[in-house]
Amino acid sequence: MRLGYCERLLQSLGQPNDTKDKQEENKHNDLQRSLPLALDILAKDPFKTTMPLEKLTKFPMKAELYLRESYFRQAHRVFEKLYDLSFFKDYTFIIIRPDAIQAGAIDKIFTCMKSNNLEPVFFKSIDFNRHTISALWQNESNCWPIERLKAMEILLTQSESLFVVLKRKVTSDYIACEVLRTLKGPSVESLRKPGQIRYEIGAKNGLLDFLHFPDEPADIIREMGILFSKEEMKEMLEKIKKFDGSEDISKNLQEQYIAQPLDILDDAEKAKENISNFLEKFNSLEKKYINDLLQNKKWPKINKLIQKTLKENAEAKDHWNNWNLIVFISECNTPNYEGTKPIYHCDALFNNSLKV
Repeated sequence: MRLGYCERLLQSLGQPNDTKDKQEENKHNDLQRSLPLALDILAKDPFKTTMPLEKLTKFPMKAELYLRESYFRQAHRVFEKLYDLSFFKDYTFIIIRPDAIQAGAIDKIFTCMKSNNLEPVFFKSIDFNRHTISALWQNESNCWPIERLKAMEILLTQSESLFVVLKRKVTSDYIACEVLRTLKGPSVESLRKPGQIRYEIGAKNGLLDFLHFPDEPADIIREMGILFSKEEMKEMLEKIKKFDGSEDISKNLQEQYIAQPLDILDDAEKAKENISNFLEKFNSLEKKYINDLLQNKKWPKINKLIQKTLKENAEAKDHWNNWNLIVFISECNTPNYEGTKPIYHCDALFNNSLKV
């Protein structure tokens, strides 16, 4: 039985391409050199694919790292059986996170998408866990302290998220995910500008930035491979192909996910006051001790006290809303490790459009 495209390419990475001396000389640069050499081997092979790896990302290091992951390889095989590269001209996805749902931002999100000529054609609720969070944000998380990973886990496991596939209503030289990437706006609220998506939908600061966007076609494939099984992906892609526009998905989502916005999402001081009152009421802790922890942004310690209280006092559960903790964590704004950068991020390369 003939190997699939990714398997054949991965196998070719192990084939010798240089003399022993040349390999030793370039040992420090193997990761960046090996993929182009493997692609050269595959180019001489009669095997073809509808989705060649070099057309899915601008980053050779990302391409090789993804190629070595089962998430990407399995998802790639599903994709290439149903679509070709033109899929990425028309389609991308967003993940609407629990903070956006709790803020009642669904209507704003789809109004903003439609103003950018993107309409939803499929949605599915998803439940994050610590494994999917670490995998999805693998590129950035090498810069994050453990506390920040935990903060993401607390937010994203608070309630379900929404995976929404979007289709462009106009043609363009730019791929769909690239359009959203250039329009999304920064996570830091003060840096956003009118016209950027996070500005228009009223996303909050830092941790509470409402939406997740894939950057490139390779990310679309890999992230769907993380979130869904092969069978779920196949069913999803077939439904997208058959979508005829008769169902108003944005309206359905707006009706299903109506939420009364919480005041504390815009009022961190109120969230801290609620935490202080809760811990004082159901513990023998002094208010000064609690307030010192809040003032000094010791959110891991605050979280431990809250979880201990909820575990030991059944009555406390009726007086607690975990969004108080999430808002407080967002205010703490745990910074990246000093001097670190994402594994393969390079803004300069993103200035060049990926041609598919």
